[in-house]
Order: sequence, then C-alpha cells, then structure tokens
Amino acid sequence: GSDISLEQLKAEQEDGSESVLFRLRTTEQDTDAVAQAINEGFAGSPHELVRQHLEIGELTAIPANSESESEESESSEEPPVPSSTTTNPFAGGHEAQLTFTEEISTESVAADVADQIAALPGENGGSKYDETETLVAAASTVDPNNPSAKGTSFSLTVSPVVSEADLKQALEIFESKLSGEPAFQEVNRFDSAVAGETQIDALLALFFSLIAIVAYIWFRFQRITFGLAAVAALVHDVLCVLGLVALASYLSGNPIGSIFMLEDFKINLPMIAAFLTVVGYSLNDTIVVFDRIREVRGKNPALTTDMVNLSLNQTLSRTLLTSLTTFIVVFILYVIGGEGIHGFAFCLLLGVIVGTYSSIYIASPVLLWLMNRGTAAVK
Repeated sequence: GSDISLEQLKAEQEDGSESVLFRLRTTEQDTDAVAQAINEGFAGSPHELVRQHLEIGELTAIPANSESESEESESSEEPPVPSSTTTNPFAGGHEAQLTFTEEISTESVAADVADQIAALPGENGGSKYDETETLVAAASTVDPNNPSAKGTSFSLTVSPVVSEADLKQALEIFESKLSGEPAFQEVNRFDSAVAGETQIDALLALFFSLIAIVAYIWFRFQRITFGLAAVAALVHDVLCVLGLVALASYLSGNPIGSIFMLEDFKINLPMIAAFLTVVGYSLNDTIVVFDRIREVRGKNPALTTDMVNLSLNQTLSRTLLTSLTTFIVVFILYVIGGEGIHGFAFCLLLGVIVGTYSSIYIASPVLLWLMNRGTAAVK
C-alpha cells in the first residue's frame, strides 16, 4: 500500500552463506499487527523467516532477608551495615535462566516479560499488576553490568509481588508468542507528532535555504533580480525531481520500473538531503552562467538576448563536461550503491539532468525577463 515501503538487503553469515534481510517502514504503530501481516505475507514465500525460540530454565526462589541477620543487627552496638540482601528489591522473589536462539538486548528481555505480566488479568477485569517494569530485571550472563548488552543467555529476576504461578504463566505466553512471530533485529517507533515535526522541519530547511540563496546572490551580483531568477530555477528543479520520484513510485511495479531499477521511493531524511544537494548543484551551475552574463554585460544598463546567448555559448562546454562527469559518478552510485542509498542516488541522478538544463533554459530567460520588464513597461 501507499503507507508501506520495503528495502531488501543481503548479508553474509559466519558460515559463508547469504541471508536476505528486509527493512520495512509502515505507518502502522501496532507491532503485533505488523508481525501478523508479515507472517501472512511470507506464508507462501521461498524465504524462511527467522524466528526467536526461548528455553526457560527452572524457576528458583531468591532467599529473603533472614531473621537472624535482623536480630544480629539489633543486638550489635555498632550501626548496622547495609547488605545486599537488605537493599535487594527482588529478595523473596524468583529468578530463572532464559536462553534465546537469536541475539536480543537485555532491555528488550525485561520489557517483554514485564509486558506479559502486565497483560495478566485481575479479578476486576483490569491488569493484575501495576508498574510491572519495576518488578522485572534482566542481566546478560556475558556482560551483567551492561543494561544494553545483547546476547542469547540472560538471568531474569522478578519481584516477590509476582507469584510463582503468574510468573510461570507469563513466561509460557512469552515463549509461545516468540515462536509464532518473526524475530525483528530492530524495531523503531515514531509518534505521529514526531513525524509531523520532521516534515515541518524538512519544509523549513528548504524554505530558509532558498531565502539564504536569494540573499547571497543579491549580495554577490548587487541586484535582487539575479537571486530571484536563481530561486525560480531551483524551485523548478525541486518540483521536477519530486514529480519524477512520484512517477517512479507509480512505475515501480511494472516491467518498465524493473528495467530502470525503480522503487516505491518514500520521502525520508536521506531524500531531503538529496533535494538540498540538488539545490546546491544547480545553484553552482547557475552562478557560473550568471557570472559570465555579468562580465559580458559590463556597464551596460540593459541586458539583451544577444548578451545572454553569448554568455551561454561561452559556458556551455564547461557546463556539459562538468555535468557529464557528475552524472557518471552518480549513475554508478545508483546502480551498485546498494539499497540504503538507492533513493538518494536516484534524486541526485535526476537533479544533475534537471539542474543542467534549468541553468540554461530557466534561470537565464527568467533573468532576462526580470531585468527588462521595467524597460518594456516604459516603452
């Protein structure tokens, strides 16, 4: 659908075999719904989904604070020294060893188990336990002091607030859920408000860059008409590339799209960076042409068609050679650069073509019209 984009990546395993990875982007915020849709989509696929399997060790009780320690501390004249048992919030609870078939982060283990405990129904129909994230802790057996460590073996400790039966039930549900869902190597969620802010920031970046360009060229050529003509060409370039990106997404599902390696490109931060790069590249060509127009014009108050034609003829070879060199590099990047920068390279490829002709056929005629419109009005 229009709310889904998919990138295919290939990775080499330790045994030399090649695995296929997919990066999925969607506006759906429910992870369970996405996992279910992926399961259904790959039901008849030759690709086998990687699944996470869990082995649960024996549940053991964590020793509670002993009465003898309390009596000893009361009879002693010295102030009691706090021990690990008196400060351990999980004393009297339970612990278990969890072993996974695929790497997972310590934070994910604790959060997932806490979610399963929170999902246990209470007597009133609501959740049986509140603030479950404080009732569960996990530590990697390889790096127990690193809360973000990844691994396959973890020690799970649970507060005595959670009964042994409830903990066992939550772990069994967790095990069943993992085996029935694909193992996501990475899950990132973005709130709709954050996505809206990103779009606004991207539009503001384009707007302020155009304002800065007008100011710079105004200062450089001492006339605002040069800046306005350059911005007119840049707006043309951005709109043309944006329209061609939309056309590429439309053609991506047919044989024409396969021939030209088209995809369902989405407007993301790398694409915004590509648009800004196109703006900079096109502006560079336009400034070279404008600088030659200023030299040919000299101190003549008027700008004629012959002056513009002479300036374009003098800069045409330089413009075409520079554009051809850039086009070759970007074309290679587009063909063999990989899926991660495919959209970025596609925008640059179009931007080089559009930016080259816009500096000749858009910027120069607009400049000629802006500088002579006052003279035409007087006549």
